[in-house]
Amino acid sequence: MELEQLNKSQIVLLTLLVSFVTSIATGIVTVSLMEQAPKDITRVIQKTVVRTIEKVAPPEIQTKIITREKTVVVSDSDLIANAVELNTPSIVRIYTVGEEPTFVALGTVISAGGVVATDASKISKEETYTIESLGTSYNASVMRVEDEKQIALLVLEDTDTVPRPASISVTRSKLGSSVVLLSGLEQVVVARGLITELGKGIFNTDIDSDKILPGAILINTDGNVVGMSTANSRKVSDSWFIPARGILTLLNTPEENIESPNNDQTPTASSTLQQA
Repeated sequence: MELEQLNKSQIVLLTLLVSFVTSIATGIVTVSLMEQAPKDITRVIQKTVVRTIEKVAPPEIQTKIITREKTVVVSDSDLIANAVELNTPSIVRIYTVGEEPTFVALGTVISAGGVVATDASKISKEETYTIESLGTSYNASVMRVEDEKQIALLVLEDTDTVPRPASISVTRSKLGSSVVLLSGLEQVVVARGLITELGKGIFNTDIDSDKILPGAILINTDGNVVGMSTANSRKVSDSWFIPARGILTLLNTPEENIESPNNDQTPTASSTLQQA
């Protein structure tokens, strides 16, 4: 059969066959020539290939790290919930010792040594007390009493473990600041409020006085204790509190340096209302 008599399909198949045979023959010839070539020529070819690869390939592969920033909005209620959870283990209840223990006041653990701060008007220096904290009972005795601000410090006795101490704020409270009351006769009761008035050594809140027990504390949204209810603050009204920094002052002051005036020398309501 002559080429002029082939149709299109046959021409295409013939072309593919010729190309295939040609490529095989070229490969065989190339391999044979490489085997027969001198070593120096082979070495030059290998170096050329290596250099070509070095030029084409990048010197280093750099990884690009994409950082995505996500903004998390923390609400005021979340801050309060965390602050309450942080301070709940530090709140204790003080009872008399006897066959029928009587509730005395709330207290707050303020040091790792087991020191508890509370309202001094409910505490007798000669008595011992039982401290209840999260189902655990402790014996406690009076460490010292400061009559002017009516703060009493008790210390837990004969125990290797103490409740977690609270963090006491050392800064002055600001008018309009958010505060949270931690109170409750049998379990923690929470009430939210604002500081509405600043006096000399005390400050007022808009918290319902019915929820405030002796020794109840105020915390801020950072979880720090900012105030405590004592007899001195309640001379004005039950919604008034003393600043918590006075508790730290009493804790860190040597006992011989404490000046405790008599009860009849305690500042009156009118004098405590003078602006600080």
